[in-house]
Amino acid sequence: MGSADALTAPGARQACGSGGTAAGVALGVRLSGAATRVHAYGVCDDEAYFYDHIDHLYSQMGIPPDATGGRPAGACLLVVLSP
Repeated sequence: MGSADALTAPGARQACGSGGTAAGVALGVRLSGAATRVHAYGVCDDEAYFYDHIDHLYSQMGIPPDATGGRPAGACLLVVLSP
């Protein structure tokens, strides 16, 4: 999804500085059963950094990568766009 598409796609939006809040919001949306996608707009670093960081946070909470169909949890739960 390109940056312009993400601006108009349905879902929750937020700024993403460290990835911690984005990880929590995305996980909360998933656990609630809501059919909402979280779009986090990175204010530093790139998409790979945020997905790696969020996956690390999830692994510390005991959420295995295979819980999301073998895809990295961060990439499965949210869209990160960087500048």
